Amino acid sequence: MEQGRARIWVGIDAGKGHHWAAAVDESGFQVWSKKIDNDEAAILEAVAEALTMAEAVDWAVDLSGTASALLLALLASHGQKPV
Repeated sequence: MEQGRARIWVGIDAGKGHHWAAAVDESGFQVWSKKIDNDEAAILEAVAEALTMAEAVDWAVDLSGTASALLLALLASHGQKPV
């Protein structure tokens, strides 16, 4: 995993059973893509992994309903502000 980036952008396609996350860097190059089970341990592992990839991480989640409730709560509890 390459480190030392200033910023990455992580987009998450939220789903009931799992989410799919992909991250791009400043040049638009995809640096990360991962299926994430919709459970606390898997989400926390993925968030931690993404946070090690750059100094700043911007998050975008496509849903704000029931399917993404746990994901959004865990991001918020770790000081992340998804849009």
